[in-house]
Amino acid sequence: MFPKKGGTEEEDAFLGLFAGFSQKAHENWRKYVRDGFLWLILYLFLAAIIYDFFVFQVLNSHISLIFSIMIGLLLVSYFYFKRNLRDSEKLLILFIITVWFVFQISLIGSVEYQYQYVVEDYKQEYADTIDTGNYTALSASWLLAEKYCNGMDITYGQKGVTLPNRALSGTPISIMLLGVNPCLAIYFSDFTSRNKLIFLQNAGNCGEFARAIAIMLEDASSMNTRVIKMEGADHEFPEVYYEGEWWVFDKTYTTSISPVRARDYATHLEDRYNYLHHSIANLKVANEEISVLEEHGFDASNVTISALFDTISYSEPDTPLSYAEIKVYAITYTRDSIVFTGKTDVNGKCNLILNGDKEYVIVGNYDMYNGIKIVNTLPSKDELVILLLC
Repeated sequence: MFPKKGGTEEEDAFLGLFAGFSQKAHENWRKYVRDGFLWLILYLFLAAIIYDFFVFQVLNSHISLIFSIMIGLLLVSYFYFKRNLRDSEKLLILFIITVWFVFQISLIGSVEYQYQYVVEDYKQEYADTIDTGNYTALSASWLLAEKYCNGMDITYGQKGVTLPNRALSGTPISIMLLGVNPCLAIYFSDFTSRNKLIFLQNAGNCGEFARAIAIMLEDASSMNTRVIKMEGADHEFPEVYYEGEWWVFDKTYTTSISPVRARDYATHLEDRYNYLHHSIANLKVANEEISVLEEHGFDASNVTISALFDTISYSEPDTPLSYAEIKVYAITYTRDSIVFTGKTDVNGKCNLILNGDKEYVIVGNYDMYNGIKIVNTLPSKDELVILLLC
């Protein structure tokens, strides 16, 4: 057997060796994690740059990218020659971050510059048209809408089409990549900025056309505009305010020949688009919850839905259900059956406006309780609908 002292020395040496190995392994592990995290961030930056390049080609993104690369090279050269920075890894990181940041700012500047440049042409054309004395502000604005519509690429029904405005929030991946572009995310969070992009891309469906016309006419002719969304039909259209009245500027669909007064719109649809007329459950100002159904000549019903828990007992009253989920479906619709989604208030009620003399299916849900009811709303009447959930 070894002496006690010798055994202790060998044991101490072994423990010291093990401790040194553990410390080195720990340091290496921290370095690997740090480096891995750093390169992951850089790869995300590179993915964001590539994503921005392909999505925003309508803004001449190649020019913005070249400009950003030049700024990145200039900054790297400055640190290399003037600050004697020789660490290639740090220089690469500096270059990628610079390109990533400058590219975003350049794209934002491109949207603003190109929009002002193109709208200035529309503004001049509007002024020249008015100066002839043969057109009113309304008819001159309609000519601008016609011009834009004729040059627009209508993409409805086309597969594989990537629209810049939809790429901003179309998929979880695009949302994540936009999140890695904080400057662009902040800029396009404003509806006006997003509508400028829509105007410049000059492609899309009725929704893109409506927003492009609304922002362009406001800036070119100084007229008030708004976008109307149909409930019960998958359609949107722009409107222009002229001499105390709103006018429908739905050049792509329902008013392709000339604008129509908003108050005559229901009659216009009934004469020319009867099925669409019967499909409409509500008309709302886009991005708001304001119903303009009556303004457009429809018979509007103010409907109150009361969600109650069915006690299945004559001796106990049915109990109101607060914050129950309510969905309303139109039986007659055009590509958009759901016309309302919301929750009841603390009293178990929710209010909405619906086109009268139409059939709807009302569905309620609260935890494990469900209810369904088919109703036929009466035109121009306040109506209470009792929905029992059990």
